[in-house]
Amino acid sequence: MGQFETDRVGQLLGVAAIVVTFVGIFGAVALSPSFAWSENALSNLGVASHAAGTGTTVLLFNGGLLLGGVLGIGFAVALALREARLLGRLGAALFGVAMASMAGVGVFPQGHSLHFGVASGLYLLFSVATIVYAGGLVIDGDRRAGALSAGLGVVNLGIWIGWVGAVGIEAPGLAIPEILGAGCVGAWALWQARELG
Repeated sequence: MGQFETDRVGQLLGVAAIVVTFVGIFGAVALSPSFAWSENALSNLGVASHAAGTGTTVLLFNGGLLLGGVLGIGFAVALALREARLLGRLGAALFGVAMASMAGVGVFPQGHSLHFGVASGLYLLFSVATIVYAGGLVIDGDRRAGALSAGLGVVNLGIWIGWVGAVGIEAPGLAIPEILGAGCVGAWALWQARELG
């Protein structure tokens, strides 16, 4: 497969990863009998025993994260193959690990001993990945793109630091910083997918 074909496949994987993930999340929210942004965590949708969860929300939420994460890993591989510099490849690889963590949230739902690790890993690794990737962009002379990449990572970190500092990780409404952070992930991935085209 040539570079053009690799980039095209990577572009499709990146877009599909984000679409599948967000369709799963918002589909589960729409079908939940009691989900409220101000009261719930998104992961409540992935457990049928929770008041916000049903068999359908479990399938949509966990399945969407698992499939979206797998697609995202493929996208990260395509990004890494495009990059000529070590920092770019490292940033893409770290994004791939973040996507593996996202898939892990679907495999290890709320209540599992590994759930917190994979969930927090998604957001933390995303920020590290975008900042490292930004270094490669700056070295290549694209300071504006580097600032945008790092900025999305910093915004994600700021959301979480602000939330935890203000109300704590156990406070109701954890879905709010979760979806805002997911928005940063989605924006970065769609941007990079476009760059592959």
